[in-house]
Amino acid sequence: SDWEEYVTEDGTPYYYNKRTGQSSWDKPEELRIGNEKDTDVLYWIENSDEGYVLAKFLKKMFDGSFNVEEEVGGKQSNVKNGDQLVSATRSELLKAFDDLVQMTNVNEQMILHTLRQRFTKDKIYTHVGTILVSLNPFKNLPLYTPAITSRYWFRGHKEMPPHVYLIADAAFRAVLSGGKNQSILISGESG
Repeated sequence: SDWEEYVTEDGTPYYYNKRTGQSSWDKPEELRIGNEKDTDVLYWIENSDEGYVLAKFLKKMFDGSFNVEEEVGGKQSNVKNGDQLVSATRSELLKAFDDLVQMTNVNEQMILHTLRQRFTKDKIYTHVGTILVSLNPFKNLPLYTPAITSRYWFRGHKEMPPHVYLIADAAFRAVLSGGKNQSILISGESG
């Protein structure tokens, strides 16, 4: 195969075709094995505990609803207005972007999924362009040590993982270079 797998700094796989120069986040068909060849499109369905969960389409019912099976647990249900379900591919689900602007399909379900993935890895900060989303970890994390602070000094948005220190550093640099006051807006239930 002309395709080769590489991994980003944060562990996300991507693929490069050495013959054509094409790159892709999606694993090429010729590299897929076992259940990776499962090309079923998954759909997000509402769930009272999780917000949304993934489900496989089974069949369309006579009343127009979709019969689906939840990916985890296998619970089957009928979903009204099945034509309005939001789809997701397996390759999309593997990506845990530092910046949600980089997402291919931006929708409520994928945003929540990405934030949940990052949260389970204690990555409580996520960029949305120049905006920083912060989730309360409800535990102490080693995010504010002197060593961490020094790593973020005079580093750019693209060089370092999302952190509140990047916001502070950007404002400080803007004051130094432009001589104008800066402001930072903090909003939220616990802020």
